[in-house]
Amino acid sequence: MSCVDLKLLLYVINGVLLFFAIVLVSAGIYGSRIPGPAINGSSYSILIGSFAFMITIVGMIALRLHQVWLSIIYIVLLISMLFADLVFGIKTISMDERLEIKSFLKTSYLTSTKNGIDRNIRDFQDFFKCCGYNGPHSADVIVKSPIYLSKGNENQKPENATYLINECCPKSVVLCMILDAYSDNCVDKIMEKHGDFRTIVGTFLIISSILMGIATVLGVIQLTTLH
Repeated sequence: MSCVDLKLLLYVINGVLLFFAIVLVSAGIYGSRIPGPAINGSSYSILIGSFAFMITIVGMIALRLHQVWLSIIYIVLLISMLFADLVFGIKTISMDERLEIKSFLKTSYLTSTKNGIDRNIRDFQDFFKCCGYNGPHSADVIVKSPIYLSKGNENQKPENATYLINECCPKSVVLCMILDAYSDNCVDKIMEKHGDFRTIVGTFLIISSILMGIATVLGVIQLTTLH
């Protein structure tokens, strides 16, 4: 392989790594803003994506300037990030957040007064389209209280009624009943969505580590041509 072809290939790989770094940072920022319990892996994504971005910039400069010392720094950084990406990628995919999610939900529902709108519960139940710890039939979202009904010209009288907290239904629903509520429980729904997010981020990290391994080998070969 000629020096020109090797250099071009390194530019391409660095370009792909730069794209991956931007995706990881963007995904981490997006994940950190999702309502509800924090997603394990979003902070890793931002941190590693930022470091990967800086390393690819160093690599581009090293290729452009043909400086031996800068190329050595680039290779050392690549090796370090290679292992970091691989470890955090596997860890992110294999994480089990069930305990954290259950703890968050229990606290949220226990501290809710069920009177009015709880903005925290509204945000994550609307986002995940879920209702309650165990679904719309669970006691944590059921409200039993009198409501006032009028019949024709009669004065309003309180009638005992059972309904759900308003957060279990879309905002357009005035009185939330089981038939109008989100049917999925929040534990499983949040687990599913968090799992999808972590799988995507973890896959990007593992692929990034493979590309860094290739870039390391090519970088060493390129370094030998600079002597």
